[in-house]
Amino acid sequence: MVIREKSNGDLRICLDPEQLKKAIVRKRYVIPTSDELACKVKDQAIFTVLDLKWGKHMHIADLLSRNCLDDPVQDDPEMVEVVHEVTKYIPLNHNLRLALIRETENDAGLSAVMQYYQNGWPNFKKQVVAEAQQYWQVRNDLFVEDNFVILNDRIVVPPLLRNLLLTKLHSAHLGIEKTKARARQSVYWPGMSKDITILTKKCRTCERHSAVSSTVARLQPHLNQSIKIKHTNRDIS
Repeated sequence: MVIREKSNGDLRICLDPEQLKKAIVRKRYVIPTSDELACKVKDQAIFTVLDLKWGKHMHIADLLSRNCLDDPVQDDPEMVEVVHEVTKYIPLNHNLRLALIRETENDAGLSAVMQYYQNGWPNFKKQVVAEAQQYWQVRNDLFVEDNFVILNDRIVVPPLLRNLLLTKLHSAHLGIEKTKARARQSVYWPGMSKDITILTKKCRTCERHSAVSSTVARLQPHLNQSIKIKHTNRDIS
């Protein structure tokens, strides 16, 4: 802070408000989705319902907070089913499941995502670990369940297993769009659509099937051309 004298004799106080801005600016908290809330209540035994009221109407709030019930609380079966429904219905064999869990823990990007899910994401992308910045745009839709990183209802595949999953997805030679649709039902990674497009365009089998399906049938002339024209048909549209 610096004090300077004005031309009229008054004093002017000059200061740098940088530190003041840090104290005034409030953090913005994004409202969590239902999927995020469902995963956060996993393995929890006590749940509380909060109703928003003005302070002047909460006359007995302090009394109730000191008069808690001693009755044991059981997990809601429907809530338990919602929490575990994502990984329950995704078709995974035992070896692939173990490989996904192992590589997810070993990958620096997904390990950072799991930590951010537990402790909160930084306010700015530049503060995120470099390997996890590719998930910044979808960070609000990511959650952790059974040691998997899930985007909505799809498992996020670590980099070392993406070629294996590409091979499995492409094994039926369905073409670009159908392979993408098949992949979007269960898995996700950044650039997945581009990887599927590149792999399918390099496949000779897909290229051959695509060429056959795109061939247009040619018009065939009449076999008997020695007879003069007896009548002519015209289609007026």
